[in-house]
Amino acid sequence: MRLATRFLSLAMLVIGLAIIVRTAAAGGGPLAFGLLVGLLFMAVSPLAVRDAHYIKLDLPVAFFATLAHAAVAGLVVDPERAARRRSWLVAGLLAGFAISAHYYGAFLAFLFLGAWLADVRRSGHW
Repeated sequence: MRLATRFLSLAMLVIGLAIIVRTAAAGGGPLAFGLLVGLLFMAVSPLAVRDAHYIKLDLPVAFFATLAHAAVAGLVVDPERAARRRSWLVAGLLAGFAISAHYYGAFLAFLFLGAWLADVRRSGHW
């Protein structure tokens, strides 16, 4: 059982970090530098190292919140993606997974509110 939880923790961490690196590469400039410095601090963070041995609630919340942020960022940047209902449902599902992992994932609702307001302003319809 320990091996399975460690593997799941490692998989979530690696996939989440890969998404952050991809975002940094796409953004470039100071954004990329800031994200990569954050990754460096995460790699040597005592809490991350300690919690890698357990399947703590913080890692699944961070994993699904990272995926939800990436999905919502795609909605904000790409008007065609924002026009598709499926894209909003996928982003909402990922946020729902984060909320189901721990209650403070509910703050992702503000992320969706901001994305929705940006889309309404851009498209001109509700």
